[in-house]
Amino acid sequence: CYPSHETVVVSKRSAKIQLQNLLDHTLSRMLLTRREVLDSIALVDVSDELTLLRKWGCDGSTCHSDNDISTDPQSKTSDDSTDDDND
Repeated sequence: CYPSHETVVVSKRSAKIQLQNLLDHTLSRMLLTRREVLDSIALVDVSDELTLLRKWGCDGSTCHSDNDISTDPQSKTSDDSTDDDND
């Protein structure tokens, strides 16, 4: 349930983890929770590639993260159009 111990470095003052390994672990856990959806996608003629779209932000009142898994590398999350003005 945790990322590989080799990728985590803990000292008295800090803890570090390699970003790619953290993303790989997070994605594998997300895919496990969406097994039924993935099985239904497998029945449709789509590419063998999934793209993880990851977004995190703080607008001052709330902090949240959005995740979306897509088979279309050109797709955007529905919130992308509203965030362009805030960047």
